[in-house]
Amino acid sequence: MYIEIFFLFLCFAFIHSLTASRSFKNSLITRLEITPETYRLGYNLLSVISFLPFSLYWLTHRAESEVIVTFEGFAIVLIFILKFSGLSILLAAFVQSGIGSFLGLKKSSSKLYKEGLYGIVRHPQYLGGIIFMWASQLITLLDFEVYLLLTLYLISGALLEENKLEEELEGYRKYQKEVPFIIPLYHKGRNR
Repeated sequence: MYIEIFFLFLCFAFIHSLTASRSFKNSLITRLEITPETYRLGYNLLSVISFLPFSLYWLTHRAESEVIVTFEGFAIVLIFILKFSGLSILLAAFVQSGIGSFLGLKKSSSKLYKEGLYGIVRHPQYLGGIIFMWASQLITLLDFEVYLLLTLYLISGALLEENKLEEELEGYRKYQKEVPFIIPLYHKGRNR
């Protein structure tokens, strides 16, 4: 079960990473003569489709896995607050940066967002997603593997995205020095 979920994750990660790469994207846009928005919409659909086997396997097998952490009593309230906070951060960041352009329904702007959530961390969507994911009342060994794989993948993706943003957005390197990567309270470039 643990090896199977790892293999399904690798399949998703390969497809998602390949189609997210700039060279693959530009090549396909040129060959198919499509707009970047059309590519983005197709990319998102392919991402969902390639994520389905992984997520369905996880959800159908998690009950077979050993429970390693469970929260009870008042801790459940704290877990709920964290989960709600993570979801709120995730959704607010998408709204702030433009959900339509993220989905591929609108033309994407090459704007550097530095206000709101983007003034607190450079990757609020990833922060919100990680908080939402880990804030669980019950965590099985399979859940732990899934959460760890997804967290590492999100952080790796954010690091790769940083390289792209440094090239595409004027002022991004200065922004990196001013705003933490993903943990709001820690930033090596800040003197406090």
